[in-house]
Amino acid sequence: MESLFIEQQSIETKKELLLNYLAIASVSLYLINLYAHLSLYSTTIAKLAKIMFFVGIVLYIVLRKGNWNYKLSGYHVWWGAFLLVSIVFTLRAGTLFSSSFWQLVADQKNIIASLLIFEAIRSKQNLYRVLGLTAIIAGVSAAVFLVNTYGWTLSGSLSYTWVNRMPETLGDNPNVLGGMYAIAFVFGAFLLYKRKNFLYCLFLIPILIYILFTGSKRALLFLLLSIASLFILDLKSSFVVKLLKAFIIAILILILYNALMDIPLFYTVVGYRFEGMINSLTGQGSIDASTFERQMFISEGWEQFLSAPFSGHGYYTFPYINTVAYGKYAHNNYIELLADMGVTGLVVYYALPIWLLKGLYSIYKKSDDESKNLSILLIILIMVTLITDISFVSYMFPVTYVLFAVTAAFIKLYEGA
Repeated sequence: MESLFIEQQSIETKKELLLNYLAIASVSLYLINLYAHLSLYSTTIAKLAKIMFFVGIVLYIVLRKGNWNYKLSGYHVWWGAFLLVSIVFTLRAGTLFSSSFWQLVADQKNIIASLLIFEAIRSKQNLYRVLGLTAIIAGVSAAVFLVNTYGWTLSGSLSYTWVNRMPETLGDNPNVLGGMYAIAFVFGAFLLYKRKNFLYCLFLIPILIYILFTGSKRALLFLLLSIASLFILDLKSSFVVKLLKAFIIAILILILYNALMDIPLFYTVVGYRFEGMINSLTGQGSIDASTFERQMFISEGWEQFLSAPFSGHGYYTFPYINTVAYGKYAHNNYIELLADMGVTGLVVYYALPIWLLKGLYSIYKKSDDESKNLSILLIILIMVTLITDISFVSYMFPVTYVLFAVTAAFIKLYEGA
């Protein structure tokens, strides 16, 4: 009888292990879908990876049925509320209903995918695996893309190849891709710094090069703010050491800024954009076309919000009512939400990151050093996201929801421990 019990336990352990591998393999497929489509030059492979992700995760949930005590989390409740609000404002879109509806469908696919990732992270080990896989897949994707697209120029002239932002010349949005790779870089840097896994250097270098040549100001600011905060807010550092780290980071930022301004290769792609942004803040010198356009979009979005502060104009309608440049989004998440869904949409959307920050702060106050370090990482990433939302529309950004899913899963793991 005892041997039968031990055999049953062994079967259950093997089943749990296989389910765990299935969950991580499925999440890997979704990350491949997000990061590798450009480097593989195939939307077919990206779509296939996404389909396999959904099939794998659904299979994982079905096979686990009866093996867990399931209950709704705050993330599920938020999704229900945001979905309801989004549907209401889609119906308000009027003649723009078709564009609004299909954007809603695309965005909900990303949120549902993040909910499935949330279900797959049932241990702290799995959480670390998701962080590591994000950095590895992004690093490999960036390296393959750089070699495939620009490798032949390394022995020749760079003037033609790097004159435009990458991958703008291929029809993709550099700000979106820069932001995706910035989050992957921070995940990898955290594992490198806290877990002393130097293998991640191999993946971080191509990611950093990729980000630089997207020319995305938001991605570079996200990167600098996140890494600087992570480095300074080390639990084991004294106050004096933290001040010293802050001084070193300030020096490094100055060196980077001078490199962006003085090296023609970097200045052509990204340096002039930072110069224009700084000039717009100081009111001195000329500003680049991108910064000027963003200022106009924010003014336009604010006017659209004031004309319908509570009812909005409809889900994802701003690009089509933008009188400054038809088809362009606001480049500001707060303004975009206010113009599309009014105060209601803004409050419902930002209820989630506020809830997540509250949960993370609670864990930080009560937990061991390992959980504290994870809390600091996720607090930094969400706070930096909130700051950089003034220059980017993140509520339609797939990796935003991956970050939310990882954070919600971490809170669930700690509360269930």
